[in-house]
Amino acid sequence: MQLSDEVKLNFDTFYDDRLKTMEDNLNEIKANKYYESITINGKNKYEAGTIICNHEPDCNPDGYYIKNIYPYFPYVSYTDENGINQYKYFGTYGNNYVNSKKEYDNVLKNEIIPFCDDLLARGLITLEEYDEYTIADPLDKYVKLYFD
Repeated sequence: MQLSDEVKLNFDTFYDDRLKTMEDNLNEIKANKYYESITINGKNKYEAGTIICNHEPDCNPDGYYIKNIYPYFPYVSYTDENGINQYKYFGTYGNNYVNSKKEYDNVLKNEIIPFCDDLLARGLITLEEYDEYTIADPLDKYVKLYFD
């Protein structure tokens, strides 16, 4: 790509500044001056430091960050035979979400697994993607994502 020297400098400066901010935040975490809290279907509060929350509806005045699993928006992303990215959303009652583990179990069994079985047989998703989309409990997915 042909870029002017000014554009290259601005690009480098932008990313250098972002890296510096990340480094500063990591140093504050190391010094126990800065905290970032994520919980799953519950609350977590640190006794010291700052709670960081980027999503206002997920924050409450007590300084908690709450991540609810439900409503959960199950979907499958894949590339079809024509090379076009496709998204298939699943849910109950005509919605693209489920409100409980019981609803999820029903949608998983009757919609997601048969759909993914077909995609896997046609070679449109990998076994790893199949396992991700057909996870038995969305809570496991988020616990692994945030705590492993």
